[in-house]
Amino acid sequence: MTETMTTTLPAYQYHDLQLTDYHISKTILQMFTLYILSSNKSIRRSHLMNLSTLLNSYDPNGYKSDPEKVEMIEFVKRGLDARLNYNLSEPQLILFHINGSITDDDDVSNYRELSSSDIQWLNQMVSDTINQAHVFHETDRMIDICTRFQLAAPGAEKASLAKEFEAEVNDIQNTFRRSKNESTEDEIFSLQPEIFEERMRESYNELANPSRKLVLGNQALNELFGGGLEETRVYTVLGLPGEGKSMILLDIALMVKKYNKTIKPKDPTKRPCVVVLTMENRITETISRLFNMSIKNNRKMTEFTVEDVMKRMREEGKLVISDDDPIDIIIKFKPAKSVDTSYLYTLVEDLEDMGLECICMIQDYIGRIRSAERLADTRLEYGAIVDEFKIFAALKQIPVVTASQLNRDASKHIDDGRKQNKTDLVRMLGRSNISESILILNNTDGAFVLAPEKDQNGDQWIGIQRIKKRFDATDQDYYYIPCYPNTLTIVEDIGGVPVSKTTMKDENQSTYETNMMSKYNTNPIRNISDFESDEVFVPGAIMDFNGTPAKVYTELEEALVAMSQASLMHYTELKRAHGKNKDGYTMPFIKIPFSRVT
Repeated sequence: MTETMTTTLPAYQYHDLQLTDYHISKTILQMFTLYILSSNKSIRRSHLMNLSTLLNSYDPNGYKSDPEKVEMIEFVKRGLDARLNYNLSEPQLILFHINGSITDDDDVSNYRELSSSDIQWLNQMVSDTINQAHVFHETDRMIDICTRFQLAAPGAEKASLAKEFEAEVNDIQNTFRRSKNESTEDEIFSLQPEIFEERMRESYNELANPSRKLVLGNQALNELFGGGLEETRVYTVLGLPGEGKSMILLDIALMVKKYNKTIKPKDPTKRPCVVVLTMENRITETISRLFNMSIKNNRKMTEFTVEDVMKRMREEGKLVISDDDPIDIIIKFKPAKSVDTSYLYTLVEDLEDMGLECICMIQDYIGRIRSAERLADTRLEYGAIVDEFKIFAALKQIPVVTASQLNRDASKHIDDGRKQNKTDLVRMLGRSNISESILILNNTDGAFVLAPEKDQNGDQWIGIQRIKKRFDATDQDYYYIPCYPNTLTIVEDIGGVPVSKTTMKDENQSTYETNMMSKYNTNPIRNISDFESDEVFVPGAIMDFNGTPAKVYTELEEALVAMSQASLMHYTELKRAHGKNKDGYTMPFIKIPFSRVT
């Protein structure tokens, strides 16, 4: 360690607490130096305050004769100063603050990261030491009060000593409360300054954390899910047997891997992974589907050599693990009804022992797993299962995605609709079509009904309708999302032109693109002559110079049709063909926020 500067810690220490008879070991001090530089999300401000209390309470005379201890204690104190007084959270900046320099020698990589288990043990040890020390400190005083109470005559003297005893007990209880090793699962909010500041910072950082939501690969799908899969949420996909539930769950796993490469595990010592617990399809069948989804067709794996299969999955499917693409996909098969929801904890903890941290749990499906309560009534059990999923999601701070069946009425609606060549089939379904238990809907955060549908060209689409949400999202509850030929794998459009639409009706192609233009347009409507020649726009509405709606003239109708079909046209082409019309009206255009074409 480099030379450090002495710092004064915040006054978090408790009433007259002095650890004169306690000696801290060098091993523990070394652990504290790693602790203070840790980026582990399980370290709370209250834990740092406890450590500050502990170090401030040690009698300096007990370690001044040991220069190495002095250096380590001062190192930790300055780290606490950085985190508590300057609100620094980046390990490298904390190290710069500790050493008072920004030299090349101040490299945080020289300090190993602690695991969540290490952090938990240290937090508990600090809390226990403070409590033990306080009891030791107060023992003589409590004995003195009790002795005087026993010898005192009944009346005012005994009453006074009883109040003194009560005050002392309250003081000890307050100390215990303040030093409590609060876990990340324990939550409380108060206007008391210390609690208020801690919870506000934690909540703000959580909401601002880009890793809080796992982005999916389709813009419409992200909108339905409120921007992505959110920590602590349970999402339920509902559909008929054999109509895409398992496929979309597996597709979600692939999209989480593909579009969340920068995610940081809560435990920096672990590698992130998506867990798929399948209780319907065996591993071989799931791998076969994974192959089809990777190469975007339904050709059999056996049509290729095993070497070609692996190469295609790695190269075309991007199913690899690297520093730039760190997310693993773990697929675990368990026979139907062989385990209950408590197995989720076992599975995740086993993976942690392997160096993996689950960032998303996908379970296929509700009817195949048991409730930990072992309820005889299926209707009650299904509701309990989702409730237990919710508890699991909250404790592990991850999203859980599962699926369930629709009932016979839903099957009749869909079958009749297909026979009659009806469109927008998914909009025929609703909450009343949930199989077995409406408690599934009550306990889930987001519920989505899906129904595959083909257009007049025979192209495959998947209709998705949101019937329940407990999260912020737009009011658009349904979309039709295109799928790759001969598979229900969703077409991805992140970073490009939206491919989904709000209806399958040919006479009214109210597309998702139109909705997105309305939602994200930040440009005022301007005349076409105001735009630069390299800007690309799509048509909005016909407006006059004052912004009032104008008549759509015949000569412009054809242009609008052509532009809606092409989606994008270059400015110079538009200006050459359709500048001002004869009555002085000008075609306005809206800039696309998510795409640029030159």
